[in-house]
Amino acid sequence: MLLGNTQLGRDVRLHRVIIDKNCSLPDGTRLGFDPVADKKAGCIVTDAGLTVLPRGYVGSHSVQKPHSNPKTQNTLNEQVQV
Repeated sequence: MLLGNTQLGRDVRLHRVIIDKNCSLPDGTRLGFDPVADKKAGCIVTDAGLTVLPRGYVGSHSVQKPHSNPKTQNTLNEQVQV
C-alpha cells in the first residue's frame, strides 16, 4: 500500500509493505523480504510480518538490493498484498 507523494526508483521490489506519505526509495530497493534487514534500514516490522515505512522515510543504498540471479528476480516480482 502506497500513500500520497511517494517516490519509487526503478526496479523497486515490495512484499507486504505499507509506505506512509512523503517517502522516497532509490533504484533497486527491496523491502518486505528480510525483516532483519528491514529493521536495520529503519523500517517497522509488525508481528504479522508487514513492513511499515514511517512518514517521510528516505531510503538509502544500504537497503536490501535485488539478487544478481535473474531467475530469483523474476520470482520476486510480486505485487503488494495487504
